[in-house]
Amino acid sequence: GMIATAGAVADGLVGHPIATRRWHSEVTLPGLRKAEESTGRATGSCILAPYILTSIHESREEAVRDAKSQIGFYLTTELYHTILDLHDQRAVGAACREAFRKMDFVALADAVPDDLVDEIAIACTPDEAHDRLAQWDGIADEALFYPPSVGVGQRRLEANLQTILELFGNPR
Repeated sequence: GMIATAGAVADGLVGHPIATRRWHSEVTLPGLRKAEESTGRATGSCILAPYILTSIHESREEAVRDAKSQIGFYLTTELYHTILDLHDQRAVGAACREAFRKMDFVALADAVPDDLVDEIAIACTPDEAHDRLAQWDGIADEALFYPPSVGVGQRRLEANLQTILELFGNPR
């Protein structure tokens, strides 16, 4: 309903950081275009500006780990499991909910598979960041960079924000 309403009347839709590229390609964008068409609006009247979970670190493993913590936290909310259904990964949500019930944040992150991180996030080294952002071409009209904060210390959060600004702050 929110996608249809945005397509019918809004200038843009801000996508949730848990949404995958596939979700936006197969659900969000078709929904926006259908609503635009049904109301006589020009195609593309409502842009998609998704929050893209962005974790950049010299250690790719560290970047991915931070992204997994944030993704796992979001997947404790059953409402977001429809995204997992699209990827045949409903069990990931159940594992995240169980880990959260036990307040086991290591298990929470461990429950998130790498392929899901790759669909949701830019989680990589600085040298890989622009290529990872390019995977959103044709999907996102505007990228909103969203740094993980769950299970991430203040220094790491600030360093990630600084790196995001350095890499993406000025148009190429």
